[in-house]
Amino acid sequence: MKMENKKLDNHIIITDDEGVEHRYEILFTYDNEDRGVSYVLFYDENTPQEIMAMRYDEQGNLYELESDAEWDEVEEVLNTFSDDEECECGCDEHDHEHDCECHHCHGDKKN
Repeated sequence: MKMENKKLDNHIIITDDEGVEHRYEILFTYDNEDRGVSYVLFYDENTPQEIMAMRYDEQGNLYELESDAEWDEVEEVLNTFSDDEECECGCDEHDHEHDCECHHCHGDKKN
């Protein structure tokens, strides 16, 4: 299935087959140079724990992932990204469940 999309800052707006537009936050993109394929990982701001992934071409057209091997690759890249991500404050914590002095992690603020 091919879906039209528009890129807006760090968001994409995807128009589905029924013509309904959906706005998503882009988590990151990456290229598989061996296969010449590019991927975008994104999520709905209302459900950030549900990461979605699609392939995209040079014109910005989006395509669903077609194989279990693609899903496995995307999952591995996402896990590596999540493991490498630092706390927003730069305190080098990786689990984002800590209580650092800056209180910026995942937008949490101390009262």
